[in-house]
Amino acid sequence: ENEIAARAARKMFFNEAQAAGALDHPNILKVYDAGDADGEPYIVMEYVEQADTLRSFCRPDKLLPIETVVRLMRQCAQALDYAHQHGITHRDIKPANLMLTQKGQVKIGDFGIAQRSQTDQTQVLGWFGSPLYMSPEQANDEVLTPQSDLFSLGVVMYELLSGRQPFAAKGIHGLINNVLN
Repeated sequence: ENEIAARAARKMFFNEAQAAGALDHPNILKVYDAGDADGEPYIVMEYVEQADTLRSFCRPDKLLPIETVVRLMRQCAQALDYAHQHGITHRDIKPANLMLTQKGQVKIGDFGIAQRSQTDQTQVLGWFGSPLYMSPEQANDEVLTPQSDLFSLGVVMYELLSGRQPFAAKGIHGLINNVLN
């Protein structure tokens, strides 16, 4: 099992490098290179000095102004539109994967479970993404589309504006029920 998990993690690592490396957008974290040096995988990514994730601003006492949230969500939507036009669905949009630079620019990162529509590679089996941000099609174990990313972005926007998660529940079954209903 450990070997299978290690292969899956390695596959996700290189998938991120391939998916993000194929994209060149100001709101997507750039990946410059990835490889394997003496059995140790590495990735060379854009350095963003003193950035914070949007997760820091999802608490009632740390909410950003509405105008700022709208501007940041527009940047995310434009970046996702660009990725979708290039056949890439992120599949794990959540505040922790959205970096905020000191200049107030958003950078989408962590394309580790992204799905490329032009590839025949087998994807890792099981759920993708973070349950609190999953779309109804993710909850139903259906084929994910670019709309899945937009649903997740809507959940992030809700959380940034309200300071709470819209579908939170005590357990995974309650969470899935809330997302579906």
